[in-house]
Amino acid sequence: MLHELLLVLSGYPGDVFLPSPPHAPNTFAIASDFPLLHDAERSALNRLANLGWQYAKIDEFVRGIRNSVTSSSIAADTPHGSYIQALAVALNDVLREYRDTIVSCEQRILGKQDHLNGAVPIIHIAAAFAKWTIILPALTKLLSEIAEDPTTWHGCRLLGLIIQKSHTGVAELRDIANQVLHHLHVVMYKQIISWMVYGHLFDPYQEFFIAKRLPASNASPAIPTSEQEPAGSSGQFDHCLEKSFIPSHVPLELAESILFVGEIVKTVRDNSASYSNMLPKDMVEQHLQLLLQLSNTGSESYAASNINILRLQKAVSTIRRATAEWMFHQVLVGDHDILRYLESFKDFYLLGQGDFARNLIDECDQLATADANTDRRHRYGRRQLDALLHKAQFGCLCEDSPELARYSLRVTKQVETDQLFSFFLLNGTPCSLKYHYRWPLNLFLTTADMNHYDAMWEFLISLKKVQSKLNSLWIVLRGGWSSGSTSRREDEYEDGPWSVDSMKQRERLVWRVRSKMLFWIDALWCHVQNDIINPSYTSFIDSIRPSLEKRVVGLDDAMEEDSHSSSVEALDFEQIQKAHKVYLTRLFRGCLLESTSSSERMSAILQICLEYCQVIKEVGEKGDWSSRRRAQTADEIVAKWTHGFGKEQDPLAWVDDVLAIEKKFAAETAEFFKSLSRVGMSHGNSEGFDGPPVHLDLFLARLDYNKWFSIRRFNVEGGR
Repeated sequence: MLHELLLVLSGYPGDVFLPSPPHAPNTFAIASDFPLLHDAERSALNRLANLGWQYAKIDEFVRGIRNSVTSSSIAADTPHGSYIQALAVALNDVLREYRDTIVSCEQRILGKQDHLNGAVPIIHIAAAFAKWTIILPALTKLLSEIAEDPTTWHGCRLLGLIIQKSHTGVAELRDIANQVLHHLHVVMYKQIISWMVYGHLFDPYQEFFIAKRLPASNASPAIPTSEQEPAGSSGQFDHCLEKSFIPSHVPLELAESILFVGEIVKTVRDNSASYSNMLPKDMVEQHLQLLLQLSNTGSESYAASNINILRLQKAVSTIRRATAEWMFHQVLVGDHDILRYLESFKDFYLLGQGDFARNLIDECDQLATADANTDRRHRYGRRQLDALLHKAQFGCLCEDSPELARYSLRVTKQVETDQLFSFFLLNGTPCSLKYHYRWPLNLFLTTADMNHYDAMWEFLISLKKVQSKLNSLWIVLRGGWSSGSTSRREDEYEDGPWSVDSMKQRERLVWRVRSKMLFWIDALWCHVQNDIINPSYTSFIDSIRPSLEKRVVGLDDAMEEDSHSSSVEALDFEQIQKAHKVYLTRLFRGCLLESTSSSERMSAILQICLEYCQVIKEVGEKGDWSSRRRAQTADEIVAKWTHGFGKEQDPLAWVDDVLAIEKKFAAETAEFFKSLSRVGMSHGNSEGFDGPPVHLDLFLARLDYNKWFSIRRFNVEGGR
């Protein structure tokens, strides 16, 4: 019987202990017809036999996991990966202790140490396995939970499950959970070391909380419920955070720091053409030693695990600061002066080079006009658009600028709904200005940053074009109003539409509408350039300039900075990057582009101004002002021939067009002023703004000169 009991405790049934029940066994038990056993003895022996059943199931799981390493194909719906392997190793250590208990019990039996009157009491054997009646059922339940849903508890997620199991008052279970936690943390620390020190992400089973960034249309089959979340400063990186894989005891900020450091190390390693641009070996060694100290710690309790996370936070913070400082001062300042890039963006994206912007507008107008005449609209190739930039730089201050070669004008194929201003420059063809930046600038700039620059350029170049069009109308209007052709008799002008008073009235109408439009455009241009762009750029540059002194920062310097803070603390790479984002947000909001409704109204107003310029241009092409007529359309020509040849069309139909344009302009500008006034009264938390635009009160005061909108908001001077 004792031999059979030891055999079943080892997970093997025999002649006495059989799988029970026979049709669907879930334990080992003595056969019901086995004689000579008291019910109490049978119950005690069956409890011990159940331990053998649970041991066999756990051992089967461990063997299956360890054997899967050599398997060529692993199903996604089965437990697999490095973390489950670490769990198997930890459980194997636990089972080894169980097997040692069996061996010790057998030795005591053979040595007759527990014999009582020639027999070994069952109570002695039950006492030897007492703690396993608590441990083995808990482990069986844990493995059953993992096997039922291997996707939920895949990779780093397994840490969260074990941490939950460690929250118990049973000391034996807590010790086992902490032993498993240690093995799982070793795997996580090794992945962190590989990523942060060497820039390698070896994750064949997609278990780590850092993953390769996938296109939006693709999803990973191994992690269907995962949410890919980029870190705050990692929009330009090739990797992102898998938030659902971040263990519960690892803060999000720590995970973002690990992602940031590893991405920098990887990018520097992949793009360093020379040894001088690589991370110093002594810095790499110091970073490695810091992280190895964490991974080499012995078996840890949950409290010790939390302490190690605090140590990991401190180590990662030190490594991040040292790496970022080295990268910034050795790369972005030493070899690629960031101020040069920022100044270039201001000159070309924010139209700091006004003469270049004006030349570009003129060149685009000539191209669009020529293509309209030859019926080749919307067929702009790259060479044709690049030639526009090349010709626009002649005679400008930026003519010899090497930065201009990095810019290109491109037609936008898929127009976004928020690209309201991309159609203005090429007269209906959407286009945008692109800057071709490369390493190491991609560590500093994000995709969102470049989208902000693109959107502001489209708005500013549209505003500049409308302003230029309105100013150029002076060439058409400067001759004043002619008294008409000399062939007409003077009495024809004494009264009627061709009288001197009528012509002067039309002259006042044209000049009045132009004056109103130009005043509104000039006020908006003054606001965005003088109140927003120039002060914001100056303030941003002044805030980062003291931090741009070239120096080499190593790990010792970073640690020394922690203990001895200087009176004037220089900004590090991340702080400068955040300051740049704040600067862009300030520009975007100050230019009133943050609000969709505000952008739509400004786009509509600019379109109305261009419509007015086109009407006046067509009128000016028909001769002197006494006989100027609106250009006839094809429908009007057909109607003239079908409804009666020789019937005179209204020569002053364009006046009604101008009056209608004036009315639309007055209504749009009044509504625009009204909506911005609500923003000012609500301190920026309305009309789609997330915060108050800078100097909005000055802009409203400039627009409401002489209380024009406050008193006469909807009053249109209809041809008086």
